[in-house]
Amino acid sequence: MKLMDKRQMRITWNEYNWEKPSGHLWSKENQTKKNIAYENQYGFGHEEWLFNQRYRINGFQYGYVRGVEKAALENELIDELYLYTKDTEGNYFFIGILKNVERITQNSNEQELIKATFDKYLETAIEELKEVGSDYTELQRTGMTPTLKFKWEDANILEEPIPIKIDDSKYRRYQSYKLTKEFEIFSNNHIEKKIKLNFRPGKAKSKSSYTTSRKKGKREVKSLHVEILDYLYKKLLEKTEKNNLSVEKSSVNGKIVDLLEKVEDKKYIFYEVKTSNSGLTNIREAIGQILEYALIDEKIIPQKLIIIGPAKLNDNERKYLKRLGQTISIKLEYWFYNTENKKLIIN
Repeated sequence: MKLMDKRQMRITWNEYNWEKPSGHLWSKENQTKKNIAYENQYGFGHEEWLFNQRYRINGFQYGYVRGVEKAALENELIDELYLYTKDTEGNYFFIGILKNVERITQNSNEQELIKATFDKYLETAIEELKEVGSDYTELQRTGMTPTLKFKWEDANILEEPIPIKIDDSKYRRYQSYKLTKEFEIFSNNHIEKKIKLNFRPGKAKSKSSYTTSRKKGKREVKSLHVEILDYLYKKLLEKTEKNNLSVEKSSVNGKIVDLLEKVEDKKYIFYEVKTSNSGLTNIREAIGQILEYALIDEKIIPQKLIIIGPAKLNDNERKYLKRLGQTISIKLEYWFYNTENKKLIIN
């Protein structure tokens, strides 16, 4: 009976979700030093295109992971590949899990199949390197050769990488390591919890103003977003208990909710604050977020969705809001915050 092959591998740091290169510090002098990481020799790593959709062929995502290339693995299939990375300040982050990963480093038929696609986009990749100031001539010289493939539906990638503790003395290199129990438990807990609503009552500390620089000095600017949340919080305290309110402390799917009101167990009212002078813009920017917060956790029962903004809706915008509410079958409201007299009006 074959044992499950579970691995943990580090890939290069990237700020664009591993869809295109984001650039690394590098110098020509480093290119002759074997103890210097590849990205610090040339300003990029081939792993920075790992999740780029243009390299998705016949249902498979093709890409490069250095650990897969260097590993002396017994099998061509990695049942579960746990990915992590290290930022420029030395902090480690868990990225996600790939299942049923096939190594293709020695598969000449597979390499031939995808060569045309990778050659087709080589100039595009070179232009992307030029944009971030990397040494694109290295990619011109080497080209792009993937080391693995996996079905996209077998990828469980976190929308935002999460911090994780890694023993830097053991796992600092881009190698293939047997998955540790600690890493597996930590990773799966976060994968499982990522879409759940985490309700935390209270009010997060936030600055009510910020400083902006001008040629003639500095000035304090009141944050309208904070002002509206502060006012809303005080008004809601007049009708509900403090423990039923959460201002910028609760999260859903890894995102912080502006304000959440707990009606009873599993039943909530979601508030989203936008600060545009256009009512339509406020609705547009808020609706995707507030729907995600309210519906992605299937155990949550949204009672009402409320968008708040400093723009009063006109007749067309009110009719549009009404049609939206009828379409999603959840009570949807827009509250106008009057910045002059500091009042909220249900629009």
